Amino acid sequence: MNSPQIDDIILELSSIHHQLNILLFNNTLKKIKINVADNIRAKNKLTKGHFEAFSNWEDSGMQITIWTLSLNGDPYSVIEVLIHEMIHQWNFQNSIKDVENNGRHNKNFRDTALKYGLELPKTIRGKGTNDHGKGFNRTTLSNYLRDIIKNKLDFNWKVLEFKHKYAINYSPTNYKKRYRYNCLCNSRDKNTYMVKFTSSILLNIKCLDCNNIFKVD
Repeated sequence: MNSPQIDDIILELSSIHHQLNILLFNNTLKKIKINVADNIRAKNKLTKGHFEAFSNWEDSGMQITIWTLSLNGDPYSVIEVLIHEMIHQWNFQNSIKDVENNGRHNKNFRDTALKYGLELPKTIRGKGTNDHGKGFNRTTLSNYLRDIIKNKLDFNWKVLEFKHKYAINYSPTNYKKRYRYNCLCNSRDKNTYMVKFTSSILLNIKCLDCNNIFKVD
């Protein structure tokens, strides 16, 4: 098989949108344009997908853009981005504002995302799902959706396994993961960490008081 072309990816994503519309949304979503675009052109280089309620096409119709950052060779990951944008489409069609003017995904988005099977993972900082300041924009597939993708969707897996170098090589320069270090030193309750700190550097350190290695999260 020759390497897939952009048109092949768009064709598969359009078919998947149609199938998921029936399987998840009771065929209530309107037909929509699907586009694939290079992240180099995006204002936000970390953008994976985007829903436009009013596109620049002549008919001003709705459009979902899948950015090349999503094309990492994992069909599940690409389809998760598509479903995320379909949540925006459903909310728009039902006159529900799910994104604030600053781009923050609000509780309306969260509620619809959970309703249709997406999950909201905990973030690195804090115990909540939106402590990173972006609202509820980080979603993942539930086992329910993974089962649908694996057993009920009809699409060419090889096409969505096609990788874009932006997704493989891109490393954001404006974000550093922070590691949490915890020690049970002097704790009566061994489930409660007494000494805590964070660092952007991955360290291997030992507590001089209790002689234990710090636990890293």
